[in-house]
Amino acid sequence: MLSALRYTGLKMSRNKLPDTRSGRIHHLVVYSEQGDIDLYVRVNFYEGGHEIAEIFVGIGKQGTTLQGMLDGWATQTSIALQYGVPVQVIIDKFKGQSFPPAGPVKGLGIAKCSSLLDLVAQVLEKELAASAPQVPRKFTS
Repeated sequence: MLSALRYTGLKMSRNKLPDTRSGRIHHLVVYSEQGDIDLYVRVNFYEGGHEIAEIFVGIGKQGTTLQGMLDGWATQTSIALQYGVPVQVIIDKFKGQSFPPAGPVKGLGIAKCSSLLDLVAQVLEKELAASAPQVPRKFTS
């Protein structure tokens, strides 16, 4: 997509959030073969509370490589959302990704996950279904 933007001359703009914003925190537990994992997914919204603007993902084991990778993934995903990538594109890309840790899930009515990224995608899908239809932002030239 970026190469297409270069050729068409479109300029992308980032729609950052104000310092104070609304959001929800979801606590989930994954019962994996590697051990139980407490996962916290915070979903923040643009003003009005209908369009997802950023996510934060944390686990109970702070300072681990896994926590660092999840933090980096959530940051780049949030930046993509703020540049206008539709939430559904992110859900479609990461839902079903399969690698450990994975397993049965407690929370949000989600039965199981095939990876932590799959679980976050399922959380985003539930948030998207609970909110009003999102209108993709347009790029300016």
